Amino acid sequence: MLEKALIKLLQEPISLVVGADWFRGNEKILEIKQDEDNIDIYNVTVQVVSFQGPHIPPYMEEIITFKIVGNKIKPTDYFNRVIPKSEWHNFHLQ
Repeated sequence: MLEKALIKLLQEPISLVVGADWFRGNEKILEIKQDEDNIDIYNVTVQVVSFQGPHIPPYMEEIITFKIVGNKIKPTDYFNRVIPKSEWHNFHLQ
């Protein structure tokens, strides 16, 4: 339940980073870490699969880390790659 609320909170920040649509409902929280020096800061890493056009390839794996401080959310790390067809089953794309 909390993961769904966190994904909902991150919808707009994800959109601003990815710049394309993604398979909503398939987002994954990969990691949540509380800052060691400040307990009010969280680093949240999320994975989404984006696409261009009407749900057609190429599919992109997008991994974004956000720093959350109070109500401020800022991307701090970003990785993306084209998902080869041989891996589509890992992302439930077939």
